Amino acid sequence: MGLSKNTPGALLAGIMVLFGSAVYGQGGSPTYQDGMTVKLDSTGKKYIRFLIWSDFMARYTRLNPGTAVNGVASDGMFDFSVRQFRFAVYTQLSPRYLILATVGMDNQTFSSGGTAGGGNTGNGGASFAGTLGKKPDIYVHELWNEFTVVPDNDFTTKKPNFASLYIGTGLHYWVGISRMSSLSSFNFLAVDAPLYNWPLIDNSDQLGRQVGVYIKGKIGPVPYRWAVNKPFTVINPPVAYAANAPELNYAVDNNAEGKLSTTGYASWDIFEQENSLVPYTTGTYVGTKKY
Repeated sequence: MGLSKNTPGALLAGIMVLFGSAVYGQGGSPTYQDGMTVKLDSTGKKYIRFLIWSDFMARYTRLNPGTAVNGVASDGMFDFSVRQFRFAVYTQLSPRYLILATVGMDNQTFSSGGTAGGGNTGNGGASFAGTLGKKPDIYVHELWNEFTVVPDNDFTTKKPNFASLYIGTGLHYWVGISRMSSLSSFNFLAVDAPLYNWPLIDNSDQLGRQVGVYIKGKIGPVPYRWAVNKPFTVINPPVAYAANAPELNYAVDNNAEGKLSTTGYASWDIFEQENSLVPYTTGTYVGTKKY
């Protein structure tokens, strides 16, 4: 059986539909239940929970006439990539104290994702600026701890409180400016994020995260989050630009003056109350919830 130029795209679309039929929103899978959870006491109120997820992508790209791949003229090409990998762990050490950490990697393809310093063996080095494919960096995406001042549900009666308040510190994802600025990477509404939803991605933040202090909670049907952070510097050493310098128009804070940044977001849950234990907003619940 022969394959036409349109066959790769059709096959990929079929694979996406096949896998897409098994996708659930956060907490929506009937087989997931408590996930990988280690209880630290007999009541289950103290626990450690582990989450692991990864995105694999297969692509076929039609190329412009005259395009060369590794010096060979080509009108199209396949490639595969590990779009992202995450290992997250959070622990409820007491009813009022939670710690969360996430490590992972992004964008390992056949030609990009490697770390610098490996010469021409697949780790980039000076000649390739760390862009070759093998051995990508695994780094800390976030690490924060949180104290419950007023819980969502009363500790004694278990009934919902009208208002709640949590305070946290660390490298965190409780940010604005929109819902998609802190969206989850394991339940996108589309195949992937458009990336412009993170306006300063990896400039003054670390993949959307910054170091600081945040508060979050709800007031009636309105969940809220607000933070004061220290933006990452991107210039070493920091430079104090002149008053009329064009660099002052850039959307990047190089922290020459040591200023802080603020960020926040609030929404209105019209129907059901959305879970806000973790900052990752859900792209789609696939019809299992209504907001």
